[in-house]
Amino acid sequence: WPSRCARPIAEDEDAPTFPVPSALAEPDVPEIIEGALSLRPDVDLAQVQQPLTAANIGQAEQLGLLRLNQISTAYAIAYAPDGSEFAIAGANGIVQRWAVGAQGVIPQEPFFGSFAILTTLAYSPSGQVLAAADEEGEVYLWDVASGSLRSSMYSDLLGVFALIFTATEDQVLVGGNGGLHRLRLDDPVVLQRYTHDTGAMVLGLALTPDQTLLAGGLSDNTIGLWDAASGEQIRILNGHEDWVRAVAFSPDGQLLASVSDDTTVRLWDVASGQEVQVLRAHDDWVRAVAFSPDGQLLASGGDDTVVNLWRVQDGTLLTQLAQDETGFSADWVYGVAFAPDGQALVAVTSSGGVRQWQLGTEIQAQPIQSASVPPLNQIALAPNDRTLAIATSRGTVQVYDLLTGAPQGEMLSHGGNVFAVAFADNGRLLASGGDDGIVRVWDTDGYGLRSTLRLHSDWVRSVAFSPDSSTLASGGDDTQLVLWDLATDQEQVAIQAHDDWLRALAFSPDGAIVATASDDGTVQLWQTTTGMQLATLESNSGGWLMAVAFSPDGRLVAAGSDSGMVELWRVDDGISFQRSFSNDYGIQSLTFAPDGSLLVAGTMLNTTLFDANTGEILHILPSAFSSVPSALFTSDGRLLLTGVNSGMVQVWGIAP
Repeated sequence: WPSRCARPIAEDEDAPTFPVPSALAEPDVPEIIEGALSLRPDVDLAQVQQPLTAANIGQAEQLGLLRLNQISTAYAIAYAPDGSEFAIAGANGIVQRWAVGAQGVIPQEPFFGSFAILTTLAYSPSGQVLAAADEEGEVYLWDVASGSLRSSMYSDLLGVFALIFTATEDQVLVGGNGGLHRLRLDDPVVLQRYTHDTGAMVLGLALTPDQTLLAGGLSDNTIGLWDAASGEQIRILNGHEDWVRAVAFSPDGQLLASVSDDTTVRLWDVASGQEVQVLRAHDDWVRAVAFSPDGQLLASGGDDTVVNLWRVQDGTLLTQLAQDETGFSADWVYGVAFAPDGQALVAVTSSGGVRQWQLGTEIQAQPIQSASVPPLNQIALAPNDRTLAIATSRGTVQVYDLLTGAPQGEMLSHGGNVFAVAFADNGRLLASGGDDGIVRVWDTDGYGLRSTLRLHSDWVRSVAFSPDSSTLASGGDDTQLVLWDLATDQEQVAIQAHDDWLRALAFSPDGAIVATASDDGTVQLWQTTTGMQLATLESNSGGWLMAVAFSPDGRLVAAGSDSGMVELWRVDDGISFQRSFSNDYGIQSLTFAPDGSLLVAGTMLNTTLFDANTGEILHILPSAFSSVPSALFTSDGRLLLTGVNSGMVQVWGIAP
């Protein structure tokens, strides 16, 4: 953290202002019901009564969060002081833990607490408490033995990017967007504010072993040094040419290591403040750094996807631990940590992957049973408004009870990405499509495989059932639209629908028309029974069309572009162009509210709610800086579900 495409915004920069629901602005400590569902303590989803409309959408709040029980992006890693476990903090508000012992490295039950991105974490000196902080400035404290969330407290920072414990066990130091503070555990009042004249963001923190000196990596390309007791800044180290992402003191406290977006690792003499060495081997941003417990080795990692291992004495690069050589996907390295006994090195990445290397006469990579989940691609809700299916890029479709978070089933359905998932209106069938080019149909009674439909020659990106559940439509990168007769599992229509990838499709409410949207910039309308082309709708967006949806009355068809434009056409009077309106971010998904007054667009950065009649932006729902590839309403409009790319489903509504 922060990501390449979304640096945190300094106080003196022009920041976009989004309306943030009160439940997120000052988050309550969520109650864990079952599985990975967090609810506001005062909310029972079954008791939410008021449908969401254009008139009341401003009252919508985040009522719950269903998280895939896994990390999608890992921003930080920390070892327990005794080496018995380590933990990583992730983009979907989860702390994932692994026990380390004679049996190997074994995943443990995760910790839940935040509705936002967790950016940093640390164990207390005794190992009894684990603290993590998020990009909204909240600090969370868990009891490690019981796994219970003991409390949360606001740091008085706009976002926390670094957190460390002091030796007193009951205090933490936090740095971020807005300064550098000392907090007492379980106390909402800031104990101490460190002098910080430049106002630069604090991206990394480290304390000397004797707890006398505090170092901070700053977004003004410098390193600040503070007297840890008084909070007075005593020195500024200059040398880096871009943001300083992380800092670490050597075990004897004589050296300070720093890493930066300028691609360098630098070593500093702590006593004099002089730069000792500049280590050059990375060719992209460097995000993480750590000394080995004996001080002889230094590990660094960053956006060039490698972990470099250096000899501290002379700055020699000993080895580059390339991810692809260990079975680890080539992703940005966000965190590195040595085991307390110095025998292992662990790295975590932007995909949530975890890799351990055993350090001895030979360095041996050891795969860790990862709890990572790549992006959520799509969600679907059964007609009972309770059964939720989630398509992931791990090749699975996961099914949950929306009201409890309890897992209902998991189908290992495709080889890699599952791009599409849909329930039939009769509730008996579930379809999925993925990068293996296969459409699979599942019985919802037990989720056994009912049929395998093979005709596509490339990725299947979209599937949809007709309203009468008799026909299944599929489309994808081979540009084909295929209409399957579910009575026979045979194709009744197979046509080349576009000149480029077919991204999305939808049936009209009466089932008579199928609309398809494509990278060729057109929406095509097709007669369901015959496959006859009814109309070609030319987009003026200048981009790929990523989403398509019919209004509930079937009179309008809407398409959304990666350029951020939403366009609507009338269907019932000759397909004349109706209107268009734009958003600042690329559209990923579209859905109408059941009453037709709202058009919801999942975008690359948030969920935008438009007045479907005027195009006015009525409300913006945050998505933890992740894209929203899927959004849908319950059939009665009481709840809006937004599927977030980082592996979570947000539940929005008006609290009873």
